[in-house]
Amino acid sequence: MNAGRDAIHQKVVVPPDPAYRFIALVPGSLCLTAYVLIFGSARPSGSGQAGPTSSLIIAVLIITVVAALTVWGATQARISVTRSADAHILLSAPMYHRRIEIARVSDIRVSELSVMNTGWLNWPVSGRAASDRGLRLNVGGCAQVAFTVDGKFRMTIVARDALQAKNIAKLLQT
Repeated sequence: MNAGRDAIHQKVVVPPDPAYRFIALVPGSLCLTAYVLIFGSARPSGSGQAGPTSSLIIAVLIITVVAALTVWGATQARISVTRSADAHILLSAPMYHRRIEIARVSDIRVSELSVMNTGWLNWPVSGRAASDRGLRLNVGGCAQVAFTVDGKFRMTIVARDALQAKNIAKLLQT
């Protein structure tokens, strides 16, 4: 029963690297510290009411949202590459989804990473496909799959290791 399903959809999922998970926890930790400081210094207003001020409520909401996004980023952020039965590749990353015809993919290259990040921050999705450096999907890893779409749009998927990068490359080939 699974053999038929595997023929329809083939999928490779790149989970977040442990270093990426750790870095994703930093903003949340800072927010939780700010949360404690805000509530530790919150005093009832001088008008006799013991309720929080509107700025305190806004600060708590912002901190809560950032903390929730941090937990999500540290536990659920992942890249998936799925080959569908209708000859399409579905790329999915945090806040990024794209469907590409396999026939439009060319120049597939698998390589080891010489540098872990191309910028100061390890964003899961960075760049633009039409730029010189191209679009980069990265949740940490030590290998990459680079390819072009329509011969002009460059994309790179960072994989956990060389074996996973080769499996992604197989999905991209016609």
